[in-house]
Amino acid sequence: MKGAMGRTPLRTRAVLALAVVLGGCGDVASPVRPGPIVPTPDPIVPRPDTLAPPGDSVVPLPDTIVPPPDTVVADVHVRPGDDLVAKVADAPPGSLIYLHPGPDGRHVYDIGAAVLHLPAQATIRGPEAERGPLGEVSAPVAIRGSGPQIFNQAPRRGWTIEHLDISGARWRADPIRDGTCVFGGEGTLRMVKIHDCDNRALGSWAGVLEYAELTNNSALRIPGHSAASKSRFRHTIRHAYVHGNHHTALWIDCDNAGWTVEDSRIVDNRGSGIFNEISRGPSVLRRNVVQGNNPFGVEGRGGLVITSSKDVTVEENVLVANGGADLRVWEDHRAGRGPAGCLTGYRTERVTLFATTVGYASGTDRPGVAPRGN
Repeated sequence: MKGAMGRTPLRTRAVLALAVVLGGCGDVASPVRPGPIVPTPDPIVPRPDTLAPPGDSVVPLPDTIVPPPDTVVADVHVRPGDDLVAKVADAPPGSLIYLHPGPDGRHVYDIGAAVLHLPAQATIRGPEAERGPLGEVSAPVAIRGSGPQIFNQAPRRGWTIEHLDISGARWRADPIRDGTCVFGGEGTLRMVKIHDCDNRALGSWAGVLEYAELTNNSALRIPGHSAASKSRFRHTIRHAYVHGNHHTALWIDCDNAGWTVEDSRIVDNRGSGIFNEISRGPSVLRRNVVQGNNPFGVEGRGGLVITSSKDVTVEENVLVANGGADLRVWEDHRAGRGPAGCLTGYRTERVTLFATTVGYASGTDRPGVAPRGN
């Protein structure tokens, strides 16, 4: 490829050929226990030596003894007029918490400034949500709040949040936790729409996000923090529609042990679409459409930005019409420092581009970037 700010030559465009697979995916009388959680390929529980230092820290996840995920300890029914916060607080680990709609098939549970703490291995869900052709999610039941988080899951794990519309976390003072709709812990989120969170839709979390919509988050654009999703722990995002956010869309940082982003649409976000920053990996970014991000052409941002990271596989993506650069692979001043928390920096190595359409590439001629043919 040409050097910085050079356009991808025709030969390379032929090598990086288009191959995209886009994944797609009521009111009920009684709750239905959801199917088993689909695990990520690799362990996602953070090791003690990978916990973030002050500045992006989370509470370590304990070795709590909890029921197996296929065991329902208690069915907890929440109906309009009930105190949702109290019901969740009183639910034992392993519960299925079902949020009933109102007579018209819909309802908004307003928790005010309170914060929900879903128990370990518990599931909270509403009636079945629908997913539109672009990946937009329409859920009959919503949870709204005005506190610093809607869910604070640190240090719980094994939980599931599904078929819900979640919004309203407000920033107070802490740039890491405040204004984050779902913060911390390890769990699964599916068929959710998370929106209008001041800082992050998801922050400092591990687990799986699938068949989800993240939009209109990060209005405060707090430098170094705001994103639709930002974490330093291993997680997987798939079949997601991430659009219209006011800062970075999807972001890993601080010596991250790798992530997977696949089969997702990351479009029209104000910051970078995917930001793989100072990560040791391995990371896999595949079959995504990344388009229309960084519309104001802010320097250093773009569609997919890989900074001072190694072991990144980029395959079968479409990276087009992003401001600044569709693809930027570069090293900043931290490169070569090795593992050092949020001061980490790696030399570019084992970054592989395969069958990816790139409209405009910057900085991808450095050693360690290897385009591969079909």
